[in-house]
Amino acid sequence: MNNALAVLVVLALSVGLIGNAYAHKDQVVGNYRIEAGWAKAPPVVGKSNSIEVIVTTASMSDKAASDKMMKEMKGMTDEQMANMDHSKMSGSSTTKASTAKKPTTASQGMSTMANPGTKATGMTGLKLDTDITVNGKKTMLKLVEDKKTKGKYSAAFTPMDEGYPTIHIAGKIKNTPVEISFHPEKIEKSVKK
Repeated sequence: MNNALAVLVVLALSVGLIGNAYAHKDQVVGNYRIEAGWAKAPPVVGKSNSIEVIVTTASMSDKAASDKMMKEMKGMTDEQMANMDHSKMSGSSTTKASTAKKPTTASQGMSTMANPGTKATGMTGLKLDTDITVNGKKTMLKLVEDKKTKGKYSAAFTPMDEGYPTIHIAGKIKNTPVEISFHPEKIEKSVKK
């Protein structure tokens, strides 16, 4: 019994460490999983970087995690949400998913790295409006589809200010309207050693 508990603790810690090392945040919208984050972490003022967006089909476990997270967030205050958004924990992101009548649930915090073995299908040919806001200054981004990895898109961005960025993505995936925001890793003034 103690050995099984020890294995579970080690597994939980290793998944948490992988999630922190892999700085992308993700959300489930309808039948799709959307990840966003920095290509190079940590992002540093004046250093060229890019935003990566990965869109795949959502697995049943992704959807279950999404439902669980939404239930946990239901009673949170705006202040608690803001603190969660900028925490150092993996999975700090907020959601504003939209559909014609009823909002679609969104998950937080599980990177692809935390779900090895998941066979997701990358969504190609998407045209998503994307921008990044840092300290109130919004910059429109042009996502370019990766020719080698299905469902992966990137947009060059060199941060000019230190602060907490917000990535906003809007558009459609097939017939599913999407409008979500991510709060990726803080932009640092210089690399911490």
